[in-house]
Amino acid sequence: PDILIVDEILSVGDFLFQEKCEKRIKELMDGGTTVIIVSHSIDQIERLCKNVLWLEKGNMKMLGEMEEVCEQYKKLSLIHISEPTRLLSISYAVFCLKKKKKKK
Repeated sequence: PDILIVDEILSVGDFLFQEKCEKRIKELMDGGTTVIIVSHSIDQIERLCKNVLWLEKGNMKMLGEMEEVCEQYKKLSLIHISEPTRLLSISYAVFCLKKKKKKK
């Protein structure tokens, strides 16, 4: 496909299933497919993504390179760990936007 949208699918199944899915997603990206991953798993985002869009309550919080966005996301998450009531009122989603150039 030209574009693949993956919505939290990697949060189900056992480790082997998730590993198989990630491998297939990487193959698709290497073949030139644009992959949009919707996930709350920062680890998966860091493994699979080059660019990230962070949404908070449906609004764009940050858009940029994976390292920068994930670093800010983690900093905010650490603040909320010590304030659990605040964490409950906020929902986060991270999207992966990545398209590699086709090999010539």
